[in-house]
Amino acid sequence: MLWSRRRDCGRIFYCKSAPLNTRAAAVGELGHRGVILEQTASIFRTPEGQPFHLYQHQVEVLERAVRRESYVVTSGTGSGKSLTYFLPIIDDLLRAVLTTIAQKSGSPSPRPFRASSR
Repeated sequence: MLWSRRRDCGRIFYCKSAPLNTRAAAVGELGHRGVILEQTASIFRTPEGQPFHLYQHQVEVLERAVRRESYVVTSGTGSGKSLTYFLPIIDDLLRAVLTTIAQKSGSPSPRPFRASSR
């Protein structure tokens, strides 16, 4: 859970409670909106090839991550905390690799991070 009140907690300044069971978006949708790379979205799929569906707290944290804002997620087992860290790390690594390839080949770099327009 993200904390329930907004306060100055030293370096952690954004505190919010978010429901852990509200589905918000599939990774494919976030790829189409430019929140993550479509290549990243293609990795986060079920064994059947269906895109992962993210809960509201995961989307909110991902939007913070792509804006390079710090965050901490605390919640119970099975709530999706790991994905809130793995997804932005993998997306950032892919962007770095694709940017390096583009620079060496003279192609345009991948689009920069941008937060959702929600």
